Amino acid sequence: MRRLARILVAVDESQGAETAFLFALTLLPRNATIYALHVRDPNTEAAWMSEAAQGNSSGQALVWEYEVEERAEALLTKCRGMAHAAGVTCHAVSRKADDARMELCEAVERQAVELLVVGSRGLGPMSRAMLGSVSDYLIHNATCPVLVVPNPV
Repeated sequence: MRRLARILVAVDESQGAETAFLFALTLLPRNATIYALHVRDPNTEAAWMSEAAQGNSSGQALVWEYEVEERAEALLTKCRGMAHAAGVTCHAVSRKADDARMELCEAVERQAVELLVVGSRGLGPMSRAMLGSVSDYLIHNATCPVLVVPNPV
């Protein structure tokens, strides 16, 4: 059986995403490539920063935006470190997109990956029906196989 050489992992600050990233690393041989993609919703960020900055100076909004950027970079640095420790090349990026599902599907095609790995948020049936499931969308729309990693594995 052929070993995988290119995997894309959706990452965020959740434990489920970290579990998925670490599991994906176990699937790759040394010198393979892992892509860590952190998708940030600009509408959510704008609403959060607007709410946080109410009653504060406009300069405070810039501070909040800087903090969001710093947290994203810290996440990507952590991914790079874990990949380096496993002997795997890591390309980690953060992108703003209105729809994370679409951004992940497009990244699959851009990077020509062989597998997309996502963590499970563990939503119950009712929440999944109300909110929708990113993993369900990806399973049906990504152009490569999708692995949903439960937390904990």
